[in-house]
Amino acid sequence: MQLRPLLESDWPAVRAIYLAGLESQLPSYPPRFTDWRSWDRGHRPSLRLVAEDGGEVIGWAALTGVPDTGAEVNVYVAPAEQGRGVGGALLRALVEAADAEGLSVIRASVFRRNEASIRLHARQGFRPVGVTEPEPGLADRWLETVLLERYRPTGPRTGSNR
Repeated sequence: MQLRPLLESDWPAVRAIYLAGLESQLPSYPPRFTDWRSWDRGHRPSLRLVAEDGGEVIGWAALTGVPDTGAEVNVYVAPAEQGRGVGGALLRALVEAADAEGLSVIRASVFRRNEASIRLHARQGFRPVGVTEPEPGLADRWLETVLLERYRPTGPRTGSNR
């Protein structure tokens, strides 16, 4: 497996993995990105990665938003590749790239029942900072979301009560 920057030509595989994740009703809400242009506008250009194995895209990670100080992480792995460390490798590389770009904080919103994703994020230094009230997810199922944050290690933060 190798990690590399995500290219527009990867969009069909990225979209298929994203939609497969949605079908599992585990990681996300109804589709937000239905075409390359909307996906491209919603993700930081310099912080997009794919995992490739044998020339096939098997997972992707990217940061949404464009603020100078922080963004929200998305990590999706093809169903047949889950449990092989693909998500961990993608998230680790994305965190390192975000740190190198000077992002102060990376956030994630994970359904509470997605314990594997919560553990994955915890291994990369994400900490829970709250839980949302249940809200409708896919198929109108009401789900709680765990809010996670990871701060770039730059020493003590002032003005924080953490």
